Amino acid sequence: MDKIDYTKYSVEELEDAYRHIDRDRWPDRVKEIELILNDPVKRRAQVNTDKYRKKIKEERAQKSRKRREPLGYALMYIVLGVLVSFFGLLASRTGQGTAVDSMGERVLIGIVFFAIAYLYFNKWRKSAGKRRHK
Repeated sequence: MDKIDYTKYSVEELEDAYRHIDRDRWPDRVKEIELILNDPVKRRAQVNTDKYRKKIKEERAQKSRKRREPLGYALMYIVLGVLVSFFGLLASRTGQGTAVDSMGERVLIGIVFFAIAYLYFNKWRKSAGKRRHK
């Protein structure tokens, strides 16, 4: 069977392997795991590797959230623009519009929301283009 490279295992994985390994069948593997877990230099290297992996994973997740953020804002403003326009039309047809009296003002407010959405969408699109060129 192939030799297992325990140096690539995290400390948690090593401890789990040590607890669950068949000691009678794999005594050489048990010794290798014990050497890594008991050697302070190797253990420190494993802990640093784990911290580095977690840090990289968190940074990637944060970048991913940051890239999607403008798209979320764009979608929110599109929905707001549609709602303002729809309720503006509804209020003008039923005669219940009191805060903004004219139809033009209601449509203008909807257009403002769409313009803001366009700006956020453009920002998202530019950041997506930068990702493709890397």
